[in-house]
Amino acid sequence: MNRRRFLQAIGLASVCGTLPRCLSQSPKKPVQQPNILWTNSEDNSISWVSCYGSKNCKTPNLDQLAREGFRYTHCFSNAAVCAPTRSTWITGMYAVSMGTQPMRSRYNIPQDKVTYFPEKLAEVGYFTGNVGKTDYNIGSRPDNDCWRKGGGPGKSWDQRKPGQPFFVFMTLGQSHESRAMRTHKNAVKTFVDPDKKVLHPYHPDLPDVRETYARYAEAMRLMDEDFGALMAKLKADGLYEDTIIVYCSDHGGVLPRSKRFLYSSGIHCPLIIRIPEKWKSLWPAEKPGMTVDRMVSFVDMPKTWLSLCGAGIPKTYQGTIFLGKDIEPEPAYHLSFRARRQMRRHGSRDEGQALRLHQKLHALGAERSALILYVGPARHQGLGKALSGGQVR
Repeated sequence: MNRRRFLQAIGLASVCGTLPRCLSQSPKKPVQQPNILWTNSEDNSISWVSCYGSKNCKTPNLDQLAREGFRYTHCFSNAAVCAPTRSTWITGMYAVSMGTQPMRSRYNIPQDKVTYFPEKLAEVGYFTGNVGKTDYNIGSRPDNDCWRKGGGPGKSWDQRKPGQPFFVFMTLGQSHESRAMRTHKNAVKTFVDPDKKVLHPYHPDLPDVRETYARYAEAMRLMDEDFGALMAKLKADGLYEDTIIVYCSDHGGVLPRSKRFLYSSGIHCPLIIRIPEKWKSLWPAEKPGMTVDRMVSFVDMPKTWLSLCGAGIPKTYQGTIFLGKDIEPEPAYHLSFRARRQMRRHGSRDEGQALRLHQKLHALGAERSALILYVGPARHQGLGKALSGGQVR
């Protein structure tokens, strides 16, 4: 979704012209169940968000969300690329549990055994809508089907019934890696101060590298601007204090040694959650503005959202509830996986895998990682035992 279409979808008349009819009025009844707006940006690790200490760009709107909410310091993507990540998100299962980890493979899975989380929300009365990307990497079912029961694809909160709680998922595409590619049609057109960018020590100090840094910093500025416009829309509709706001990226990126790789630069992601005062009992720390050191895996998110909304949680879900009254113990490890990471017409479920386990060392305030590269199918047995034994979440 390009930037104009995104801004049109959230109904910003000042940017897009005429406010779409479907977004022109908002329900006025007070909401009893929490609304949830889950926003995600594409391709950026924590190093591109200023409240996480970025040296190269400013994200004032996300910084404001962190001041009003809770900033998680140890959130990790289970895959370092988009389609396997979103496969994990929509099903609440590791993509490696379904064979959907190769990029854009779209294998069939047993739909009678795998439940998409939006359908469970619809069962308890939620309006569910998705604005932007799907890319669930599952071939046995159209991606948008799971949103139709409770609302529909491309639909935002304005299209719900009066007083109906909503769960809306929005992708902010302005930060996609293509924005930093000089020759790509979606590349940002202007950028500033490449000479002032602070390079990672593993990147060569070359003009092209500095230009790429500068282009992506501008892409992040535009993404943050879009996020701010979304918050303005929520406030204008009188829903800001009735809505739990979640922001994260889909994996790390965007320069070499990040997206598609199982280094921290490829999987360590921002996660900020704002919870209104009316749901203070759900706060993960004493007061807004504080950081939360609990380790969170992306596979934890669907299970947590269902718990917060009072929906049933399928037995197949493999994550851990990390927030709310049903919070579960923090796992000792996080699992990330990597398979074929570029688009290809045909793939193989038997191709080698790359796995990485993260264990957080609270006492040292550091992270310990074990990297296992290209683990063949016969070597998955030990990992399987760890997964089934609850050692890895």
